[in-house]
Amino acid sequence: MKWVTIDRACVPSALLAALLLLPSCGDGPSGTPASAPRQPANPLVEGPVTGGGGPDCCKILFGGAEIDVTTVIAYEPGTPFYPPTLTFDEAEVGYRETEFFVSGTATAYRATSELGQDGRWSVEPADTAPFKTRIVVMRPENPDDFSGTVVVEWFNVSGGTDAAPDFIQLHTEIFRRGHAWVGVSAQSIGIEGGGTFEGSLKTIDRQRYGSLRHPGDSFSYDIFSQAAQAVRRPTGLAPLDGLEVRS
Repeated sequence: MKWVTIDRACVPSALLAALLLLPSCGDGPSGTPASAPRQPANPLVEGPVTGGGGPDCCKILFGGAEIDVTTVIAYEPGTPFYPPTLTFDEAEVGYRETEFFVSGTATAYRATSELGQDGRWSVEPADTAPFKTRIVVMRPENPDDFSGTVVVEWFNVSGGTDAAPDFIQLHTEIFRRGHAWVGVSAQSIGIEGGGTFEGSLKTIDRQRYGSLRHPGDSFSYDIFSQAAQAVRRPTGLAPLDGLEVRS
């Protein structure tokens, strides 16, 4: 299976989560295999998610002014929320967008040594906590068009809301190649709020996203890994809906 995990703004987070998903590889000049990383748990997947809206939907405060995201970014209530690349119908390019809720018990990790710049970190499990997040799946409608590659993106929350900068830059190539894309709400700010401005999922559409729960960013690594595991090795509902991922 080909996996591409991307988020330049959160490289350490995405890298650690990706390492939890990858098989063991050689370690050291002798090529002695390193100990196999812990396989993420298979979370519960629910969906596709529908509904949302209501009188309190789609309004955020920014600089003391109320902003309606249905007009500013042409957001349509009842659809997955994340600032889009542009307003277009994905069906026109042969794609289908769906959203799922992913829930389970996440593990936080603590470092057992100094975190060096090479990304080869030693960590150990710490606390556990329940979580419920969401993933957005963009996949070819026709299974014959699927390349077998899945791009998994950690939603960027630098602006206080879930955003997909990598999808914005890569969407043309993703569609051209027939890849699938999965966006993961991995961090607390995107769900619970508390960022630069209040643009969390619960603020945008509480009716749709009010049941989500994030225990904190120290759990984000495992949440991201479990979300990817739900796509890579589904044990119940399969977010890719039967697409055969290349082995």
